[in-house]
Amino acid sequence: MNVDQNKNQYFWNFAFIVFFMALVLFAIYLFKELNKVPLRISVFDFILLILATFRLTHLFVYDHITGFIRDYFDKFRGGPGKTIANLLSCLWCTGIWTSFFLGVLYFLTPYAWFFIFVLALAGAAISFKIIIDRLMID
Repeated sequence: MNVDQNKNQYFWNFAFIVFFMALVLFAIYLFKELNKVPLRISVFDFILLILATFRLTHLFVYDHITGFIRDYFDKFRGGPGKTIANLLSCLWCTGIWTSFFLGVLYFLTPYAWFFIFVLALAGAAISFKIIIDRLMID
């Protein structure tokens, strides 16, 4: 990439940061308007959200089933497509988006609980597998 391409890509990266912040502000506004301002969460639900975020993030960043999404955006050499490709290849970046998505769903509707629960079960299962694999190697 040359200097102009880098500047253009920096613009798109910045645009996605601003978009994310706008989504956060909109979620805050929505919670306030619906009188669902989240003030507390149980430890159990917090752990479920952690495991669900882990699993959903892993799904987008590593799993074969979503490889077609990553492959589609990998062909972009600049612009918003390249920013999405970078997001989908970064565990930390995708984790921020998935945690926001799951957190909003959790506080917005009780119907999201089952979806979060299923993701958490899958996240716990893969966590145990990772731990067992590590113990077997050592």
